[in-house]
Amino acid sequence: LFSAEAEFRPTVEQLADSLARTRDEAELLDAIARNVTSWLPSGRIRLVAPHQVDEIDHLPDGARVALEAGHRVWTTQGPWERQLLVPMRSLGVLQRVLVIAPKRDRALFTESDLSLLDTVAALGAQSLHNATMLRDLEDARRLERDASRGDKRATLGILGAELAHEIAHPLQLFRGLLRKASRGPLSADDVDGGGDELARLHRLL
Repeated sequence: LFSAEAEFRPTVEQLADSLARTRDEAELLDAIARNVTSWLPSGRIRLVAPHQVDEIDHLPDGARVALEAGHRVWTTQGPWERQLLVPMRSLGVLQRVLVIAPKRDRALFTESDLSLLDTVAALGAQSLHNATMLRDLEDARRLERDASRGDKRATLGILGAELAHEIAHPLQLFRGLLRKASRGPLSADDVDGGGDELARLHRLL
């Protein structure tokens, strides 16, 4: 009699497989909506961010508090027009709200429908939470890589400045020795001094 009950396990398994392969938030939301639409004959299914809940028409008093506490909420319209709001929570945090229009042909929501919606909402919320965590982790890794590159550049800059300083002095000495050699023979002290600088440069290298 109730097709949703007969399809409960395959629907949840298909959704779990679909969500496990997806990391993009928009794709996750689309997969959840498609999955619910495939078995629930509803006029319209939406996934609403927590900050958009107050924009839903005909909300009862305390609806947001009830959703954040994990309770389903019905809008205050008549029985054939009212919408069902199912909270999608992960680790006690409201990730999204599944907003479901009335079923077609004035069909009633069964306990199996509600149970399956709760399961889908829980799976979807966990997947959204995981996607957010992965995105934050990737952002942190990217920042770490950028910082590491910056540190390397700074280190190379300092090293370059030190090397330039260390090399500049012997170059001045050799330039002076060449000028002196062009005017006559070098003294033993000049040759020893040049040799010492060459040895120091070799050690530095």
